[in-house]
Amino acid sequence: KGLNVMSYNVRSFNRFDWLDIKDVPESIADFIEKTNPDVVCFQEFSTIKAPEFKNYPYKIFKPYVVNGEIGSCIISKYPLINSKGIAFKASTNGGMQSDLIWKRDTLRLYNLHFESLRINAKDTLFSFHYSQKIRSKFKRISQIQKDQVKLFNSLSDSSPFPEIICTDLNNNAFSESYKRIAKQRLDSFREQGQGFGATYQFPYFPLRIDYILTDTKIKILDFKTHKIKYSDHRPISALLNWP
Repeated sequence: KGLNVMSYNVRSFNRFDWLDIKDVPESIADFIEKTNPDVVCFQEFSTIKAPEFKNYPYKIFKPYVVNGEIGSCIISKYPLINSKGIAFKASTNGGMQSDLIWKRDTLRLYNLHFESLRINAKDTLFSFHYSQKIRSKFKRISQIQKDQVKLFNSLSDSSPFPEIICTDLNNNAFSESYKRIAKQRLDSFREQGQGFGATYQFPYFPLRIDYILTDTKIKILDFKTHKIKYSDHRPISALLNWP
């Protein structure tokens, strides 16, 4: 009835023990097996800690930096061709693109991780001492993100295929970065999501910073935000159909 696409920042599968949870890679693998998406776009994928994902015959990994162990990864039940990395200048973040063959059609799949805000427990808008510091940080990172989105949009302009964009944008749906990347595209959460849709827990309040965006010709049948805690992000998935 449709193509089930998931986007998930796995935070290197808890490589540095940020979470006090054992067997995070195995837990994520079990979650993927249970939910059974057709395609998964991982951000912050660690080649050191990654499980095998045996049910997915197609797998492409592209590091954020040359010869890196952390990067973007797509696993799929359908063929992936013409894959290549997307580099952001002077950044340890990045992404990739791959063409997905589905029902004899070709869809252009982007998996993107934009500049991080590098938030920590002290970064809270409710602290007078840090308010000026965090505003300055937001302003600087937001400008970097806007430049990265501009670069991506110029790249996607040459795409001959309908697009699916899975991204950790690292900014909310009211930001200029979001407005620029969502323009003339469908936000699957806004089409079929429910509630607030938070994917990341900023100190004191949650934010929606992970998105699945599509070409306007693609129909969005369903959307889910999965409430699991194996990363600092929640995975999201969308059921899509192409006429």
